[in-house]
Amino acid sequence: MDRKIDENELHKVFSEDLLGILLHDVLQSMQRRTASDTQALRRDLIRTMFAAIEGASWEFRTRVRSAAIELDGLTPIIEMALSEKTYFVTESGEIAEQTRYISLPAMIRLTTRLAENICPGFKFDFRNDGWSNFKLSIQIRHRITHPKNIIELKITDEEITTAESAFYWILNLTQYISEVTLLELSHHTKTMRKVVDDLIAGDPKTLALYQAAINSDE
Repeated sequence: MDRKIDENELHKVFSEDLLGILLHDVLQSMQRRTASDTQALRRDLIRTMFAAIEGASWEFRTRVRSAAIELDGLTPIIEMALSEKTYFVTESGEIAEQTRYISLPAMIRLTTRLAENICPGFKFDFRNDGWSNFKLSIQIRHRITHPKNIIELKITDEEITTAESAFYWILNLTQYISEVTLLELSHHTKTMRKVVDDLIAGDPKTLALYQAAINSDE
């Protein structure tokens, strides 16, 4: 997973696509830092990359959730977690909704686990440098967002390298797993289409399996 940003590709979609706009912002931030490598522009690049990561994570969550619904693999508990909400009963007996923030790493792991659940045989190993760099980058972003002193605002060359590596890795991760789930959904749709066609055609074997399924449910 090492694909870089394609500037020509971005120009086609950035004006109307959320992630395209965010990636175009990153591209421009990278270009500004290349032209003038100041600490202010380094901090701007970190913040801009994480805005794009947040956008990619949101699209990733949305795509996998939609596939899970179609494949009947979205449980009420997972749905509640993905929506970052929980419910409790007040003293007056009313059901109240409460927002429960889930960290970005936790949400990515949860969404990936959902993809694994709906895609038989698919497993993703997070024991790699990309994931480690991503978690380190979150610490860098947090440090410059909530600085305690001037030193914490400084971004080193190594930290820029780590953050850029994590940025590309996360983008490719979310795209790759989204494609895996879409492929599984496509396979499921084709299978169901064939079953329907066989039922309409009166295929004896399919009719027998269909009747057995109905009897089992009853």
